[in-house]
Amino acid sequence: MVTQKGINDAIARAKWPKRYSGIIFSAPEVLFLPDTIVLMGTTVLKRVQVVITIELNPSLNERGLLNLHMAKIKAGVMNITPLIKVVAGRMYADRLAIVDVDPGDLRAQIAASLFNDEPFDPIFEIKDIFDGEERKVRVEKITLMPEKLTVRLAPLAD
Repeated sequence: MVTQKGINDAIARAKWPKRYSGIIFSAPEVLFLPDTIVLMGTTVLKRVQVVITIELNPSLNERGLLNLHMAKIKAGVMNITPLIKVVAGRMYADRLAIVDVDPGDLRAQIAASLFNDEPFDPIFEIKDIFDGEERKVRVEKITLMPEKLTVRLAPLAD
């Protein structure tokens, strides 16, 4: 189980602000709501400050594949979801065209899920706290409630 307070504490400990292509990002805040993860943070572009809000609806389909559906993106009060999905999707496709990206790479799968609603097999490597060995686990269930995210993991056979 991950608490909203715990994840926000971890985020706050990172080095902020972050800069990317002339945009300054402040530390985001995460909210866990029923079936929704909300990320909110302030950005500054050319001295204009705006709050960006992203709503994600993670879900597992009937085959056990995870989709990180990006439900809504707002700049201030303006819904910019369609614009961002088109622009980000094109940027992602352009990047794939020039860089040899392994489609099995977890980061590529997450990006494809966020930008193209492509579900992926939610298998992750984690370090066993008892023996320090890397183990593979599969996400079997995700439950989002106010201020709590619970993820049930199942070990995979070696």
